[in-house]
Amino acid sequence: DMLRRASPDILERQQRALIMRRDANDVLDRLDVPVALIAGALDAWSTPDQHRQMVARVKNAALTIMQGSGHMIPVEQPDALTSVLVNWLAA
Repeated sequence: DMLRRASPDILERQQRALIMRRDANDVLDRLDVPVALIAGALDAWSTPDQHRQMVARVKNAALTIMQGSGHMIPVEQPDALTSVLVNWLAA
């Protein structure tokens, strides 16, 4: 619904904000809580390799690569994503 409501102008502004945001990778080194990182195997925007680099910096992180998904995992595979999150929370 969010994507359907967004005009091209809104989507462009959102993309610019993402591109121009400050690099926050230093935060990863300081995280001391369990972290679930989930990436779509086909995601060209936030790639699995970027997620692998992030998981290497976080003390207590788990990485799941969702096969067959791109960037919009909640839309592309909502049930599989829910299962990953439920299992992660249960662990």
